[in-house]
Amino acid sequence: MGSPFRLGGEIQTPLRSGPSSRAEWQRWWKDDAGIVGVGIRETAYHNWIKGREIRILAMPHIDGRLTEAVITGISRMMLDIGLSGFRIDADRWEEQSMEKVKGALRSDGRVDGHRLGEILAAEKISNPHADVIITDRLLAIGDENWGESEFRTGYLLVSVPGARQRSLVFARDVAHHEAGHLFGYQTHHDSSVIQGYESIPECNMLWQVPAPAICEKCMDALRNFWKGIEEMSGERFLR
Repeated sequence: MGSPFRLGGEIQTPLRSGPSSRAEWQRWWKDDAGIVGVGIRETAYHNWIKGREIRILAMPHIDGRLTEAVITGISRMMLDIGLSGFRIDADRWEEQSMEKVKGALRSDGRVDGHRLGEILAAEKISNPHADVIITDRLLAIGDENWGESEFRTGYLLVSVPGARQRSLVFARDVAHHEAGHLFGYQTHHDSSVIQGYESIPECNMLWQVPAPAICEKCMDALRNFWKGIEEMSGERFLR
């Protein structure tokens, strides 16, 4: 059963025309990592991947079970991709991170994810890591949105005001979806036919997050993106 909720806020990278086979699709995503690699070498953006640390901050009034659901979703995506050496730290950074979140609040009390990403990116120059913020506030991108994330600056937001905190399974699936964006899938599942991939009605990377599992085509994109990162950086990230 599809979810009535919408996610958004990710940087959307339009697919170049042309990939019609599995090999072309895989090559496209490896090439995309090479483009991103220019940013890794020349700017502080994307620097967070070098630290292989993901810091979790649950804002006040967040149920501990909800935090565990989010961690499970992110961990599952790392396992799905095959990323190695990334660690999740859910025990520190609360006071300083809360001040940064306050700096990203709009006058209406909503969290501006892009502003937060820019604020958090400044400290990644000397201390590379990703930031996961679980908040009981709505997001600036719209009331219906449960999540927002960006590979470029290494942030992930999960928005669970009020009754949303009781939706532990869906929050886990949202975190899994947003982790896909955090780890480089800068679009949503698209329905274009590519030879070698089975067409499926449900995938976790659809914007509705209708299912817990990610399809083979989207997973191939993520794995090949990281293969490209490895080739560009000379570092090992995949098991």
